[in-house]
Amino acid sequence: MDRQDGAGRAERPHDIALYGATGFVGELTARYLAAHAPEGCRWALAGRSRARLERLRDRLAADHPRCADLPLVVAAADDTAALRGLAGSARVVATTVGPYLWYGEPLVAACADAGTDYLDLTGEPDLYVCAARIDQAERDLSERELMVTAERGTVKNGAATIAGQYRTHLARYIRELGLSPSSRAATTPPELDDDDDGIFD
Repeated sequence: MDRQDGAGRAERPHDIALYGATGFVGELTARYLAAHAPEGCRWALAGRSRARLERLRDRLAADHPRCADLPLVVAAADDTAALRGLAGSARVVATTVGPYLWYGEPLVAACADAGTDYLDLTGEPDLYVCAARIDQAERDLSERELMVTAERGTVKNGAATIAGQYRTHLARYIRELGLSPSSRAATTPPELDDDDDGIFD
């Protein structure tokens, strides 16, 4: 979801927040940023466990001393308020927390609400459709002048939020696929734990 930059986003404390940084793929991404992020890039480690984030920061700092002061953002995948705080703190949120159909939607909605660019590594086609629909909802609302984000001007209809439009599209999509609540219950998301060995944070 690409958006025009504006004063609101430019003033955020982080250019990039890496969410799921302590997972396997997340740490690989963090190590890449530690080695290759351009000078002046303000990036942060984000995940659900402060202790794990601190340990990762220590590991990164051992090879790249400038990482010793990396900011940490704590947010669980099921904590809507924390995800909103995460989205509002960065110009871009890059996430490795999956499966995205189980854990992605609240973060996508939070980023849409905040006007934050969202990036993930999913290969899940269903999520592509959901993300495309939330992007289209934003474009439709903007064209009709029903909603204009803080970067674009004054909000003309506060009730017409991107998240609300997205949920409408998502509900329609689920109906089109014939996915009932009972069928979703048959494939429950994996348990979240504090192990450091998982692929996802």
